[in-house]
Amino acid sequence: MRIFASYLETAVFLGLAALALYVPAALLIRRVRGKGLPWHRHAVFFFLVATVGIIFFATIGSSVFRGIPAPMYRLPPNLIPFMWIGDIGRVGAERAVTQWISNVLLFLPLGLLLPLAIRSCRRLPRLLALVGAGVLIIECFQWFIGRSADIDDLIANLLGTALGYGLFVLARRAFQHRPWWDRV
Repeated sequence: MRIFASYLETAVFLGLAALALYVPAALLIRRVRGKGLPWHRHAVFFFLVATVGIIFFATIGSSVFRGIPAPMYRLPPNLIPFMWIGDIGRVGAERAVTQWISNVLLFLPLGLLLPLAIRSCRRLPRLLALVGAGVLIIECFQWFIGRSADIDDLIANLLGTALGYGLFVLARRAFQHRPWWDRV
């Protein structure tokens, strides 16, 4: 129960932080464009900002904000794909699979929201290149703050992005004939 409460506190904090970051951006967009965005565009941009905030907190922020010092000795980055399968014997199947699935699910909303928010990300190769570059930056930064850098995380994050993009494609097919879809 204590773990759930800490996750709930984190979710509320991140939601308020996303709102605090988004409101000034929305006001700036309104001022620059001279008109407001439809409510569904605001929802897409808000959830995109919240998703990026959650990804930042889950990958980097939790270590930085807790004040965990970087260890004196760092493990070398794992550059061998699917090495997590070998971890099953060391850490247990449940933990290894849970870690991998959580890496997939963490980036799934990004694969859906980025194409909705940014029209140039509506092609899968461009979306994967953008997210892949971001994940590489995150993995490098994680290594410098004393966490592990792992090619398996990159693979799982890109798989989650591709699954989210699949949801975007399904939504586009389902709603393409609706008049409001063109404004998304």
